[in-house]
Amino acid sequence: MTKCLRSLQRIGLRRNVWRTCLLAGSALLAMSLFFSCNQNVRPGSGTGGAIEKTYTVNHNWEKVDGTGYDTAPQTGLKGLVGSGTKAVAQEKKGFELDTAKHPAGKIKQENIKADGSTVVNIYYARKTITLTFDPNGGKFGSSADNKKVQGKYGETVTETITKPEKAGMKFSSWKSRTEVRVDPPATFPEEDVTYTAQWNSLESANYTVRHWKQPIIGDTYTDKVEESLSGIVDEDTQAQAKTYQNFHLSKVRHVDGKIVQQKIKADGLTIVDIYYDRNIFTAKFNTDGGNSISDISGRYEAGLLPPAKPTKEGKEFVKWEPPVPTSFTEDTVHKAIWQDPPPKQATYKVEHWTQKVDSGTGKVRPADTHTPDNYALQDEDTNKTGKIGELTAANARTDAKYKGYETPTVTQETIEADGSTVVKIYYVRKTVTLTFDAKGGKIGSEPTKILTGKYGEKIQEAEVGKPEKDDADFDAWTPLLPQKFPEENAGYEATWKIVKELEIKDGPSKKEYAVGEKFDAAGLSVYVKYTEAPQRLITKDEYSISGFDSSAEGIKTITVTYKKKSATFTVTVKTPTPPSETYAFGDIVDKDGKKYKASAFSAPTQWENYYVIIKVEDTKYIGVRYFDNTGYGDVELGTSISNTYRNQPDSNHRYLKKDEVESIFSNKQGFKDSIKKIKGTGIPADFDKQNCIYKGKDDFGDDTFFNGNNIKVVGFNDRDILPIIAREFN
Repeated sequence: MTKCLRSLQRIGLRRNVWRTCLLAGSALLAMSLFFSCNQNVRPGSGTGGAIEKTYTVNHNWEKVDGTGYDTAPQTGLKGLVGSGTKAVAQEKKGFELDTAKHPAGKIKQENIKADGSTVVNIYYARKTITLTFDPNGGKFGSSADNKKVQGKYGETVTETITKPEKAGMKFSSWKSRTEVRVDPPATFPEEDVTYTAQWNSLESANYTVRHWKQPIIGDTYTDKVEESLSGIVDEDTQAQAKTYQNFHLSKVRHVDGKIVQQKIKADGLTIVDIYYDRNIFTAKFNTDGGNSISDISGRYEAGLLPPAKPTKEGKEFVKWEPPVPTSFTEDTVHKAIWQDPPPKQATYKVEHWTQKVDSGTGKVRPADTHTPDNYALQDEDTNKTGKIGELTAANARTDAKYKGYETPTVTQETIEADGSTVVKIYYVRKTVTLTFDAKGGKIGSEPTKILTGKYGEKIQEAEVGKPEKDDADFDAWTPLLPQKFPEENAGYEATWKIVKELEIKDGPSKKEYAVGEKFDAAGLSVYVKYTEAPQRLITKDEYSISGFDSSAEGIKTITVTYKKKSATFTVTVKTPTPPSETYAFGDIVDKDGKKYKASAFSAPTQWENYYVIIKVEDTKYIGVRYFDNTGYGDVELGTSISNTYRNQPDSNHRYLKKDEVESIFSNKQGFKDSIKKIKGTGIPADFDKQNCIYKGKDDFGDDTFFNGNNIKVVGFNDRDILPIIAREFN
């Protein structure tokens, strides 16, 4: 009524006019006004004035791939305009009402529109189907349980259903409720299905294996041995080759060594043939310097005729040793036995000289100069004979003693009647390649290293290098690295000691510091522990220290780090009472411990009594000076350790340490300026790290001298060595 009144207002008829019409008894006028407002109601219709309109129900069936729906419209349904639709779900095998779209299974009805556009959507989801496979007393693998496979109706069954097994039975087929013999479906059906395994009893039957031996001549196999076996009908035979001495499975009849098995028939007539060929044996003939005789080969037990007699210049053939057999039964080698002919012969000598290795440098001596300095006489062959006036027949040695040498070209000599002929054979050492594999580490910057040298040369430790790894210490080379190059190429793999943790067994001696003071690691004892190796003490050059800050007072936690592992300890920093005078690097200290500032120091009359301070550790000072290595009060630069440090260091002095050399070159100019104040001459103008020597340990723990570049000094150095000694002052 409200909508009608609004419509009347839009056409200009006021509500009170319509009401006046009703009160005045003008019902006809009021009805006319009503029907002009509601077009869906007609006077005289059978529904009391209501109108029927059609509507559509869309039945949406889920697609197999789940990407959407296949829609089937249902048309021609009717209902009164303004009333609700009466859409009903359809029944279709494999589908069910989609509860995600229709919670609680309710279908959302729509109000029927007058224009016939009303649509109701009903959604159907595919049912989840279960396929059950009952082994019926058998097993899937080790399980006797049913096997279940689930999926949506119409989806492809992707899981492979293996055949079950049952002791003493053979799987026949699957049986469902409706089918006797059926294969598992390719797609999931409309409803759940159970498949039951069907079994048949196993049937056995005999079969024959024939073992054929190849004849001595030809390829027609007649010699056979029959073997009777049994097996399950319709399964493969299990024929196996036998072992016959001096026979082998035929490679022609049995390609790739495979025996062709047969399906076992119930009639017991199944046959498997296996063929064996005779082994081929070879007789070789060593003519011992005579003419070449070709090898003779033949089948096992075939006849063997000896070859024609060999010939050898200046010799007469006697026999073959051992004698040639009449048939082939094994591989044989026969050597010709010779005797000297009547003509005159003379003896000669063959000398075998091997290249030397210089004991000083560890390198081979020159190969092209055949002198006793470069070659050593290893062996002499004194029982050689030959025809006078003809060339010798000397041969280079190839036995184990000469394995590390190149096979030389022999220069033969003319045989003299007096027996003075000598053939000298010179053996040059082989070039050998050693390959080092760091096994996860690095040698320098590479995972492997190649080192070449001559057999017998000394393997220089510095040339090999020590491999490094982030979380482990190098243990050894496997196999053990020899001191000299071996006879042939070899490979070595690094073995590692995996770092487990660090342990600080003793903290540093100095535990309290003044503000601004440098950290002192003296007394600090740090051990590294390994997963499968004994612990060891590591040096301060191996680990790193962090966390020390002496700019402010307080307790400082110091972290010691090595190979990604760390341990901590604490020290205390306090504000000190400033000393009246401090001395540092470059200042001067005399033999009695009296110290001088370098800026105020004047050249002394006896320079041997004064030292340049290169390191200060609390109240401890390290001083260095020249020493008289000439015997007449002067300093002489040396070219080796022995002639530089003559009779030094004495009991009051020592060689420099690695960190002291580093300290000198951290302020090289300051050091040069100070030592010149003590003695104006001595230090070279181009003084560098090669001039400065310190004593330390090599990788094998032996005492060794190094220059400031951390290179081991062996023999003579190519630069002059400055004679410097150190002394400690407390």
